[in-house]
Amino acid sequence: MCFVVVSEEINLGSKLLLPHVESILDRLHARLAAAKPGRGMGLTHKELSVLSSVSELVRTPESSASLVRLLFPMVARRATIPVEDDESVLKMLTSLKNLVHNVSDSAEFVR
Repeated sequence: MCFVVVSEEINLGSKLLLPHVESILDRLHARLAAAKPGRGMGLTHKELSVLSSVSELVRTPESSASLVRLLFPMVARRATIPVEDDESVLKMLTSLKNLVHNVSDSAEFVR
């Protein structure tokens, strides 16, 4: 997975994450892929925070599409179930917003 365009103005925290973005995404991707339907979100609150931050740095269509494919069903499930933790849903939506901009065929995700 390639990820970031460094010419943009980014904050210090993001600069510290840059060398680790690929391994962070690989780990989060594995956690999302291993999540069983109906058993929570697949990511902890901290992991969702990291994903929403790191998703701003992802630029490749392949990486973005892969993460969107995993996140989208989780957000759709949360939209149909009453949620006590709106902040988690907001973090997932932020991640999706950041990632969908990079996907070459975003119509794939419209139903």
